[in-house]
Amino acid sequence: MRFEAVHAPKFFNRYEYIKAGRTSVAIYHYSVKIISRAKGRSVTAAAAYRAGVDILDSRTGEHHRYAKRGGIIQSDILALPGSPEWVYDRTKLWNEAEHRADRTTRPDHAQLAREVEISLPHELSHEHRVELVQEFVRDRYVAKGMVADLSFHAPGKGGDVRNHHVHILLTMRPLNDNGEFANANRDWNHKNVLMQDRAAWAEYMNRALERAGHRGDADHRSFVDRQIDRLPTKHLGPDASNMERKGIETRIGDENREATAWNKELLELQEKHDVIILEIEREKRRLAKERKGQKPAPVQDATPLLAQRQTALDLRHLDERRSLEEDIALRRSLLSGTIDRYYDVKRLQEELVQARKDLKKAQTPMGRLSGREQERKDHIKALGLNLRDAERRRAEQLQGFDQKATAELRALGQRQQQETELLRRTPPLEHAAESEDFREYAPEGQAPYSRAVNDNEPDPDYGPSYDR
Repeated sequence: MRFEAVHAPKFFNRYEYIKAGRTSVAIYHYSVKIISRAKGRSVTAAAAYRAGVDILDSRTGEHHRYAKRGGIIQSDILALPGSPEWVYDRTKLWNEAEHRADRTTRPDHAQLAREVEISLPHELSHEHRVELVQEFVRDRYVAKGMVADLSFHAPGKGGDVRNHHVHILLTMRPLNDNGEFANANRDWNHKNVLMQDRAAWAEYMNRALERAGHRGDADHRSFVDRQIDRLPTKHLGPDASNMERKGIETRIGDENREATAWNKELLELQEKHDVIILEIEREKRRLAKERKGQKPAPVQDATPLLAQRQTALDLRHLDERRSLEEDIALRRSLLSGTIDRYYDVKRLQEELVQARKDLKKAQTPMGRLSGREQERKDHIKALGLNLRDAERRRAEQLQGFDQKATAELRALGQRQQQETELLRRTPPLEHAAESEDFREYAPEGQAPYSRAVNDNEPDPDYGPSYDR
């Protein structure tokens, strides 16, 4: 392992966190990207920028100069024991990766490296963060034969002071017995490997937090998988972050602000719901104490009273279910509207229609020669992918809500069934001894029902019912 001279970061104490209104909650962010020549990328440039060093690309002769770049706390390279000395030299390592890609069948589309970007827990010290990352990288990447180039970055100026993160550049090829890059290992690209690494990072981070005396509550699963009614925020790239810091609003920034506002409103509604439930429980306990202190009524035939109680209970159950269905329909309508604005499927559809019109105009000999036709085709392909992704995410959000709504209705039905069975099991004499001033059930603000349940009067309009 090699440590290099780095720029000193600006550290913040706990008082500054409190002044800034920050909370001590572990933030989970784990993203993986492929550095590919098909996208015009260079791994020598990426390595120089991430580590804040100067690297000469021996293949192109281009000099990538980033030695004066600030914000890099520490950089080091990890490899299997017995690896050749040149892999610990960043310039030689990534130049060799570039030259090895030239010997592939499609060098212009070669995948040069895999980049993993991970947010680090701000609750830990820098030394503990380095220890955590190195343990994870050795177990999950280096043990498989990859060479890992680590660059620890400090939070950016004017940004979130908790944004400690690390960039990990991984080779796409293992080293052979001769100390040279072998063929690319395609097994490393499988989606299930990525999902396993994401879950493993959450476990490693939670263990490190617990060892340091903090809550280990990081979770790699999405809100949909955890059945949480919250909208996810999107990661701001360096360009969008710089624009936001300058006061220029961006599309991703607007979407994140809208998601944050929705999540805040939803949290307030949940808190109000919890307060109402608490008040109901308190009222139940108060009424139970009052009944306990009342003098028992004379024993009498309680069969008519039991029938009245059964009717009142059925009416209350019906009113509870209709009220819950109305509440679910309202919440689903609000969620659907917010999701439509967040993913903006209609806008994507309109852009796709316009792009197809532009493609027809570009399908000329001049358009083919100038490359406009291919550009339109690529644009249509990208829009199609974005549209399918937006529709999929919208469907997942609504599906998660529907599952939770179904569970709420099922729980209400089970509770009502238990109340009905309890009423039927209770001896009639106990019902008669409870109280003599029984009143029929009626919704708040209405008089008690004075008609039979099965008469010919039309039912009142309770609003839309929830489609289960």
